[in-house]
Amino acid sequence: EIVGETCHLLRTASWFHEHRKTVAREGGMSLILEAMSRYRDSVTVQRHGCGCLHALSWSTECKDALVSWHEKDGEGGIFFIVMSMMYYPEDVDLQQQACS
Repeated sequence: EIVGETCHLLRTASWFHEHRKTVAREGGMSLILEAMSRYRDSVTVQRHGCGCLHALSWSTECKDALVSWHEKDGEGGIFFIVMSMMYYPEDVDLQQQACS
């Protein structure tokens, strides 16, 4: 699934400081959150989405953006992390990334 692999790529890139800034500047966080919203039934998207958000959260600006991000129907960034944890309680990697 291409969306899951894209989330994985963004997750990996976001662990590097110089790439983290680029991912954030180019709207990567919104793309991840939108993918997590659209593909709630994909554990791969949810796992790598949480991992990417974890990596991005090392930046104060990204962390603030995650907390304040809202979808048009009012669901925020933290909501998608919590929903991922509830949908996939057995996925250890997802749980670790979501709690970090």
